[in-house]
Amino acid sequence: MEPQVNPLTGAAFSLPSIGSINWNMDPVTTQTLPGLHPPHTLLMLNQTSDNASASTLNGYTSPLTNDNSSDAISRSSGKEKRFPCSFCGKAFSFPKQVEIHQRMHTGEKPFSCHLCRASFSHSSSLKRHQMVHTGVKPFSCAQCNMRFAQAGDLKRHQRVHTGEKPFSCPQCEKRFTRQNQLKMHLKVHTGERPFANTHCRKRFSERSYLRIHQQKKHSTL
Repeated sequence: MEPQVNPLTGAAFSLPSIGSINWNMDPVTTQTLPGLHPPHTLLMLNQTSDNASASTLNGYTSPLTNDNSSDAISRSSGKEKRFPCSFCGKAFSFPKQVEIHQRMHTGEKPFSCHLCRASFSHSSSLKRHQMVHTGVKPFSCAQCNMRFAQAGDLKRHQRVHTGEKPFSCPQCEKRFTRQNQLKMHLKVHTGERPFANTHCRKRFSERSYLRIHQQKKHSTL
């Protein structure tokens, strides 16, 4: 075989025949031949281009790609969710996530405010609540510069400017800005009046209506 010339250095060299190359050598000790990629490099390029599942070339098995187990697939797609909720079956990647999620089912609220004794299921909820006492209001409206302690309060306020009414009545399709407004409205259709006046037995759908009635009719009692 005629000597070859390295175009970068100008040095002459000879290539061995393909049949004389030991492809089964340890990839750590395999020498990079001039003008050729190491076998595992060729495999990586090949699998990147066509997602081929085969990882052999001329009898050489790449240690970088010879893993077709389900564990490898799980690792490539993210953390495996092996910890299910005993209440609803939803699975999580870590036991701590299950513990936090299950508070939704049990009603457990281990985080309590030392100022007003309000309790919460998440520490982040407690931190947001404490802004009510500290007076910190980091969320400001870009339209009117009103400030709020919680991001959710700002979002609800912004509907005043946008006119958005995301809550609709399934009975008459009337729409509302806030969810509590929809709940109040639904009692018009259900006829529910859970608040009763102890003096005249008159009933009301909302506590505020009962309070107004008491002030007008029974304030002298």
